[in-house]
Amino acid sequence: MTIKKREHRIHMPSSVLTVGTTLEIGPLRFVVPLTGAFEQETMTVDLTGLSRPRLARAFAAALRDDLLAPGTMCTKEMISVRVRELFRFFRFLDETKDPVDATEDVTAGVIDRYEVWLNETMGGENGSGSIHRRHCIARPIALLRLIELNNPGTLQAETVDRLGYLSQTMWCPSVPRDAYSATVAAAIRRAARDQVFNAAQRIAPDGTLPAVPDELHGKVQSRYATLLAEIDRRGFVPVLDPIFNSVSQMARKYNPHIKGPYFEDVHGRFHLTLVDAVGFLALLSLETGIEIECLARLRADCLKNPAKGFVDVEYMKRRARGMEWKRLRVRDGGTGTAGGLIRLALRLTARARRHHGGDALWTYISGFGFVANKDMGIKARYFARRHDLKDDDGKPLTLHLSRLRKTYKAEWYLKTNGQLEDFAVGHTVEVAANHYADIPALKRLHEQTVADALKDAHDAALKPRLITTADEDEILDNPATANLPVPLEDAVAFLDGAQDVWLASCSGFYASPFGTKGKACPVPFWGCLECRNAVITSRKLPTLVAFLDFIIAQREALSGADWAAKFGRTHARIADQILPAFPEAQVCAARAIAATRNDLLYLPPEAGAR
Repeated sequence: MTIKKREHRIHMPSSVLTVGTTLEIGPLRFVVPLTGAFEQETMTVDLTGLSRPRLARAFAAALRDDLLAPGTMCTKEMISVRVRELFRFFRFLDETKDPVDATEDVTAGVIDRYEVWLNETMGGENGSGSIHRRHCIARPIALLRLIELNNPGTLQAETVDRLGYLSQTMWCPSVPRDAYSATVAAAIRRAARDQVFNAAQRIAPDGTLPAVPDELHGKVQSRYATLLAEIDRRGFVPVLDPIFNSVSQMARKYNPHIKGPYFEDVHGRFHLTLVDAVGFLALLSLETGIEIECLARLRADCLKNPAKGFVDVEYMKRRARGMEWKRLRVRDGGTGTAGGLIRLALRLTARARRHHGGDALWTYISGFGFVANKDMGIKARYFARRHDLKDDDGKPLTLHLSRLRKTYKAEWYLKTNGQLEDFAVGHTVEVAANHYADIPALKRLHEQTVADALKDAHDAALKPRLITTADEDEILDNPATANLPVPLEDAVAFLDGAQDVWLASCSGFYASPFGTKGKACPVPFWGCLECRNAVITSRKLPTLVAFLDFIIAQREALSGADWAAKFGRTHARIADQILPAFPEAQVCAARAIAATRNDLLYLPPEAGAR
């Protein structure tokens, strides 16, 4: 594969990148090698548009040292942003007419006034773009730090102190990016898979020509075949090209009922389109969780070490300073796997990469020619519109590709039941908790988990001590096996009812946890059901059943809220914890006994009071 040497020129404030010849290098012009899809690709930064020449030369030298520092991985987007931020600082100096002509003139007051100016011109302290404002003020501060580091004593002492922090106001964390709901995520998956399958069926394999549509007139078919052959030879044919124009004219003449041919319709039979690329990225992001900006810059040789149905995906994460190149082991097989999707993309983009040059995986066609590994985030709206995607409210979905990683993480969080050690893949546990687990989409899950934990703790703390019939028989045969809160010599008498109270046997009527030791228990009679001194045996089942019937009857006399406050917990204790612990036949026998006896209820007047 032939690698083309490309050079880009950036000249602010227009911020337009163009391909051009090498410029003369000087104090305000320098060349930066790029880390991108092409080897030997460079960008020439032109800062001649800056005012205040002495100050501009100092900042230009610092920016050059910053971009050319060992380990710095530069892209066109990153350089453009940093240059725009530098130009914004000089625009502030020009608009406010600050008498700053050299770095020695930059004081702490200048930086503070720049922050105020940013707040006024970019939405105020609490307006939109607070993170953007912090980036804007961080650029001149970072360059001034570098200037002082290279030439100590250049700046005033108070200015050096001011460089120790960014803002005078307290930093408030931004609202975390949320995940899409399961319904929206499923719709995005379906749309992305449909788009991928459409591309696979539509694009002719490299080395072959697509078939000429049968519905075209014979004269149009011959011209159409010529156009297809020309696209195969040249890579793409512009709409204004005579060959393309002649096909369009003849189609309108001989096939007026057929709309087109359109640029995307014809070239889309050879190459991926923007919508195809977005579909691939969306599906890969939801399958692997790799950052969308990393997926957008995959290279054609990104698949490594295939073995036993798995393969490594090698990608570059520019934000991971010092550890930019990473690998993720994924399944490799059909198009239902991440490895299979990338192999399909390699096949569908082979012709485009051959014509365009370079090793960018996502090389697709546009109206202006080939585009390679470009950020497609802002173009995702075309994909959402094409597939009529809706949000949870039924409105047209605003698709943000950056939210797909959060969606993948949220789904993985549910699969791992919130185990951060398993959930934190590709970052630390702290980052996993703060940036991927603490999001609005998982709020209901966290609240439910806390509620369940509190209920479990409550039930465990108030779990009644139950002695079933089998347990009683074992204790009577061998009192040494008794696990009762009484001395062993008193175990048999305890089971025989020597220390019975109304609803249970009490192991310490004069040692109540709710009263003073040595005095009688002050708790109402049904408080035994939540007392650690209570032991419930099968002998108390008829009384418990009779009391449960009384509680249920009280529903007709009390409002729902009053009944729940008075009897709700007691009802749950008997119906959900005590009775299910005994055999069903024994409970039925207890119900029969309770139905024939009227002396089981010893209710004080307050039991039925409203």
